[in-house]
Amino acid sequence: MAFLISALCLLAASGGPVAGAVVKGTLVVGVLKIESSYAHNVEQPAGRVPDTIQMWIGPDRAWRIRTHAIDHDIHVYSLGQPKQMKREPTDFARDHIKKHYGDVLRSLVVLRFDDASNALASRRVLSSQGLDGTLEVAKDGFAFWNPDDGVYQTKSEPEAPTTFERWLGRKTIGVLQTGTKVEVFVLGPMPVGPRGYLDDNTGNHLPPGTPATVQRYPVRRVAANQGRRVAQEIARLVLDEHSYDPRANPFGRSIVKGCALAPLVAFRVWAKGSAVDVLLCFNCDQVGVADVGGTRDIAVGDIDPVRPAFVRLVKSVLADVPEVAKLSASRTD
Repeated sequence: MAFLISALCLLAASGGPVAGAVVKGTLVVGVLKIESSYAHNVEQPAGRVPDTIQMWIGPDRAWRIRTHAIDHDIHVYSLGQPKQMKREPTDFARDHIKKHYGDVLRSLVVLRFDDASNALASRRVLSSQGLDGTLEVAKDGFAFWNPDDGVYQTKSEPEAPTTFERWLGRKTIGVLQTGTKVEVFVLGPMPVGPRGYLDDNTGNHLPPGTPATVQRYPVRRVAANQGRRVAQEIARLVLDEHSYDPRANPFGRSIVKGCALAPLVAFRVWAKGSAVDVLLCFNCDQVGVADVGGTRDIAVGDIDPVRPAFVRLVKSVLADVPEVAKLSASRTD
């Protein structure tokens, strides 16, 4: 079975939307004839609970959801903004599911929800198509059909595409996939010597032990360390091929930006004693990725499709930094 969309998901579908928020969107559900376990490489005819392939299309973001029934494993992939898709999103979702899952597809339905967080209304929509179970809304705002009211969590890690191995290297990908701690830095935009600026002209006092530079960019401010949830979100965005314009870096060459990486924020992701720096430049919407202490140059990619997601992430951990607070979901230039 081939996958058109190949990306890492470490996002567990748990939690819920912001209280009182209306979650509107379309859910395309492919009910499969199989039940499987990705972690144990098992696939067999479906019993009471089938596997599913689903696509949630919201106003600002689309998602691909794959559920594995045997161990209630779920893989969630961000597809970016629906308006940036080359085709009408619902048609794309239907055709994708038919093309790649046609041999095991039992049924395909399109469900439209005016407010997915309204449990009673959602139940009526599901029932109209003969679906039991419930609709669950994850904290990131996407919804998916839970066929048996089981507890679905991400329990396995799909391999990153070979394109990412060529770009970043297997070790770097491994650290991002398994990160448990994230250090957060605000940087100066111009690289300096290894000692950074000995006199910090911003007036901020850095805690003892703070590195002078991150990949030669001077550290201006440090925020509280973050845990696995933020590490997972960073990995999901960096290792999703739909985070990048296919015509531009790192996978295309027909569009070349005339600007150098000038990061505002850096995340240092730690996993078992190894660390990877993820630098974010919002002037030109670029990400830079490099091993801490490594010898490879910073790998740079253009992240225009997911600027809004990175802005939200950065604001969630650096809300009190003026330069971060004024970032908008789209570039103004």
